Amino acid sequence: MKQNLILLVIYLMLSIGFVQIQNNNEYLVGYHKNVIENTKEQYGSRVLIPFVFEYAEKLSQKVYPLGREMVIIFLYKTSFAILTAITILLFQQYLQNWFTKETAIIASLILLASFPFAFYNGGGVDSVLNLAVFVICADAIVKKRFWMLYWIIPFAALNRETVLFIPFMYFLSEYSFDNKFKIFRNTVLLGFLAVIPQLLIKLVRGLLTKTTYSDRFVWNFACNQCYVSIFLLFNIFWIFAFWNWANKPHTIKRWLILVPFFILAHYHFGFVHELRMFLPLAVIIIPSAVFEMQKALS
Repeated sequence: MKQNLILLVIYLMLSIGFVQIQNNNEYLVGYHKNVIENTKEQYGSRVLIPFVFEYAEKLSQKVYPLGREMVIIFLYKTSFAILTAITILLFQQYLQNWFTKETAIIASLILLASFPFAFYNGGGVDSVLNLAVFVICADAIVKKRFWMLYWIIPFAALNRETVLFIPFMYFLSEYSFDNKFKIFRNTVLLGFLAVIPQLLIKLVRGLLTKTTYSDRFVWNFACNQCYVSIFLLFNIFWIFAFWNWANKPHTIKRWLILVPFFILAHYHFGFVHELRMFLPLAVIIIPSAVFEMQKALS
């Protein structure tokens, strides 16, 4: 417990340092306003963080009135640093399912080191929360604490649509011929828990009939720098992750199947130069790569 607290403080100090060198105040205020006022369709369904902060801002004004933008920026930046530190600690504990604590710490610091690439053009706490959700759910699947998924997924769906990949992670990890009907049933139920909150939000906010950018898939494939950008996020880990695929641990080996589909989905629905979208792949890419790197060094 004491060691984890010390590590959390170290991760927090590093996270604060990263927040300090960011100059994205205008982006944060604009993003918050777009979600609250429902003025940008691609942000409209990501209601969890902005609406919580909107309520916190109004509450703070009653206690000690300050400028609205100042409070919003403070909430986003403070929560970004704190949640990043917590997420990196959770990721370290997740890696300890396979590796020693020392190896897990080094790999977790490598993930943290990728954050400047992930957030170089904006982004914030909602993306870190999305990563945290994938880390917690991946850890729950590995430890077979499946009950956690039923609580986390509906909550996480209020933040990002990518939570829909978690039921597929469960399916690939647990599927076998002997229990196929049970696993299929549970996967469908988890899928509904991921989809229904998003559908309700989009219905209430009038987003179901609105299109965002119809040519994103074409734009992403035409963007030559985007291919380099994606490689920068996990760098050489991309290669080691898929190297010697057949000898990976059962769960990681199956999850690697999801990686191309995750990337293609973001090519269609997002702008791939926004590398923060690919952070959830850390739960697959980093442990898979570390396995191979350990073999190479031994």
